[in-house]
Amino acid sequence: VSLEAYNINKISAGMLLSAPKPREVIVKFMDFIRGSCLCSYNIAFDIGFLNNELKLLGLSRLSKVFVVDILKLARQAIPGLDSYALQSVAKSLGVKGNQKHRAFSDVLMAQKVFYILRDMLERRFGCRLKLEKYY
Repeated sequence: VSLEAYNINKISAGMLLSAPKPREVIVKFMDFIRGSCLCSYNIAFDIGFLNNELKLLGLSRLSKVFVVDILKLARQAIPGLDSYALQSVAKSLGVKGNQKHRAFSDVLMAQKVFYILRDMLERRFGCRLKLEKYY
C-alpha cells in the first residue's frame, strides 16, 4: 500500500492480511454485475482499476456493460462549480455527511447525489438518462 493511498483511505497493508484474495472477490463481483447497469462517480477511473485487476488475473476485460457516470451528470446539472469532487457536489446539493473513502459510505453518498441529479435533469429536459456503453 503506497503512502499516497494510505493517506487517502487510511487502509494499511496489515489491514489487508485477512482480506479475501482478488480472484475470489472479482469473480464474485463479475457474477454480481452480470446484466446490470453500473452507476459510479467518475466511472472511467473505476473501470480502469477493474480492468487492470482482470488483466492481472488473466481474465477478460469488462465488455458490453451499461454505465452511468454520476460525475458527468453533475457537470451537466450544476455547471460552474469550483470542484466536482463527490464531497463538493454532495454539499452543493444539500447531501449531508462526509466522504470517508470507504466503499459503503461513499456508495451511499454517490447514490444520494445520483438520485438528486437524475431528478434534476429529468425535470429540466423531460427525458430519461442515456446509458453509456463500454467495450
